[in-house]
Amino acid sequence: MGTFSGSVLAIDPGTASGQLVVDAVAISLSHANTFRFDDLAELGQYVDFEPELRILLTEQAIDSQLLQELETKQVQRQAQAGTLKGVLIALPRDAKREGTVTALLPQQGIPFYTIYSLPGFKVTISGNRVSGKIEFHAPDNALTVTAKFSAPLFHEIAPAAILKEETARTSAPALAYLEMERRLKAEDFLSARASVTSEMLPQIVDLEARAKDPAFVSQFTERLPATGIRRAQIRQAVLYRSLAYLVIVERRESIVTLRQLRDHWLVDD
Repeated sequence: MGTFSGSVLAIDPGTASGQLVVDAVAISLSHANTFRFDDLAELGQYVDFEPELRILLTEQAIDSQLLQELETKQVQRQAQAGTLKGVLIALPRDAKREGTVTALLPQQGIPFYTIYSLPGFKVTISGNRVSGKIEFHAPDNALTVTAKFSAPLFHEIAPAAILKEETARTSAPALAYLEMERRLKAEDFLSARASVTSEMLPQIVDLEARAKDPAFVSQFTERLPATGIRRAQIRQAVLYRSLAYLVIVERRESIVTLRQLRDHWLVDD
């Protein structure tokens, strides 16, 4: 995950023109970045997150590493550390749901950021570029955002992305991926390994490596209610998935151990 489309990388950097005002302090917004968060397609069968478009408007250019997915907690940590100032806008794909806007500034003694609803906010997506205009005044008068922006659209190239277009569902890559998924779900791991094509392997290696990172798990739990069983289910899904890929990537044969670890993670929060 977190791989960028080559065509997107060639596009000019995003720009913004406007300002953020928080408690009478004005912050200039001159840079823009956007990222399509597509619910990490490989875990969509386990997790019910909504796909959304994330828009980051900032005072200064940001570290390219932050563009890996505009992960909410990571962005907020940088804001708290004072290395990033701006606003994060999240726009659900479902038009019936409202977007949200969050001011990103250091907060003394406040462990969380206020998220405001953003009704009626729309953007224009043309090719690999997103443009729009935001005029927002918080009900409590603590926050005002006025800005125009235009930015390249970064997005994940997930193995399942090839399945999104109807005309691609019967392509050879799509059928190969579907067959591997079917065998993994059936816990036929050794057979799943045999079904992997050379084109799929780099993406699987990347997925497996990222799933070892605790931050990979935390991005799924950041929006969840603090209930042990729900968090355990998410951890089970992510970690079990990682182990399933290990069977493919590292040629591990111990399927019994794999299942034991899966059952352990299911109940261990």
